[in-house]
Order: sequence, then C-alpha cells, then structure tokens
Amino acid sequence: MARTRTTRLGHFYQEEGQEIAEAAVVMPILCLVLLAIFWFGRAFNIASTIERAAKHGVQATNQTCASCGNTAPTDAQIVADVNAALQNDHLNVANVTSYSPPFACQATPAPNCTTSQGVE
Repeated sequence: MARTRTTRLGHFYQEEGQEIAEAAVVMPILCLVLLAIFWFGRAFNIASTIERAAKHGVQATNQTCASCGNTAPTDAQIVADVNAALQNDHLNVANVTSYSPPFACQATPAPNCTTSQGVE
C-alpha cells in the first residue's frame, strides 16, 4: 500500500516512486566514485612498486662481493634484482621498458661524453 501524505491545503499525494528515482540518480554516481577510489589506489600501488624496484636496482649497483674480488655487479644481476622486486608485487615484467640515455660517458682517461648522434 502506498504511503500518502497530506499537504497544508488538504490535498493528498503519493511518494511511492520518489525513492526509486532518487536511487536511480545516486547509485551510478556512487559506483563511479567507488571505482575511482579503487583505481587511484591501484595506480598509487603500482607507482610505489616501481619506485621500490628502482631503489632495489640502485642498491644492487652499490653492492660488492668480497669473495669475488670486490667487483661491481653486472647489468644482468641488476636487472634481475629489479625484475624480482616487480614480480614480488605481481607486476608483469614484460611491460617494463628500459631507458637508455641519449649520451654515453666514459670516465677513463678523462670524462668524454658523446650523444647518440656522435656530437661531443
């Protein structure tokens, strides 16, 4: 049975469809807000994972091995450390692209930097 309400003038009106109409307007907006919160959290999680993986890579470059003549780790070992950090948080390593700077520096005998186009 529908609820009825009396106005000041004594007229009756029904409220049976008002709640459904309000829900039809509010529910999609609420769902969009919840999805936005979820995806923002996921993006923040991915960004912090990438930052942590980069930190692992930097730490791997600074580690030396006393039993192997205090040699610096190879690029493959550093990449393996970064990939392990990414895989621990269930990120697909196949989607990662490495960055190669457009210049190369050689420290010996004196610093000598050239761009990829051969300009010094």
